[in-house]
Amino acid sequence: MYEELIKAITLPGKVVDGAMDLVKKILDEPAEVTGDIITDKLREWQWINRISIAAKANARLKDNPDAVKLMPKGFFMRFLDASGYVEDEELQELWSRLLADAAGGATPLHPILLTSLQGLGVEDARVLNQALSSTYRTIRKNAEGNMVRERFGFKFEGDQKDAAALSRLELLGFVRPCPHCLASGSHIYISHSQKQPHGDVTQLGVELHRILDMPVIPTKDETGTGTRLMVATT
Repeated sequence: MYEELIKAITLPGKVVDGAMDLVKKILDEPAEVTGDIITDKLREWQWINRISIAAKANARLKDNPDAVKLMPKGFFMRFLDASGYVEDEELQELWSRLLADAAGGATPLHPILLTSLQGLGVEDARVLNQALSSTYRTIRKNAEGNMVRERFGFKFEGDQKDAAALSRLELLGFVRPCPHCLASGSHIYISHSQKQPHGDVTQLGVELHRILDMPVIPTKDETGTGTRLMVATT
């Protein structure tokens, strides 16, 4: 197995030997054994993570097993490969919910969500959960009562570190700055005088909100001079 591993690596021999010497020192094992250990340990670790995520997804589907449908192989193989690297419990919960939702009928948004989740770290996942938990829907209507604008905003108690995490979540496609910040030329999620990070949730974020089975998003109807909360229709 060690020889097969070395053959699969296209780097110069000296570079590979140097890398394996380093690993040998770390593991205190001969190079041949080290190659086998790395391969076996990696596969074992990956499958532990995959099985853990699949078990969580299966638990969510146990009350409705007939809802499981055939999944596109391309998406599932990507999911299977990537999920092997997800060890954190909170992240595994996100991945398991994505798998359970896709098992009920995969859509074009599932591969996009998969790509975004691959870039999600533990701290960013915490901030994303806070943003989604505080999401509200705003509808602005014209004089005739027709909807002319819809947006999903969020605001929660936080600090500059949370704002930095939101900037990373923007790169992953889950959030974006609010229209007011964009109109003023500002591209921040919190000012130095505030302790409430705020912004907008994108369509991808709203889809993740649905997959996570979070509470119904309250809606602010901006018709007339005031606002009122009503049950969201999404």
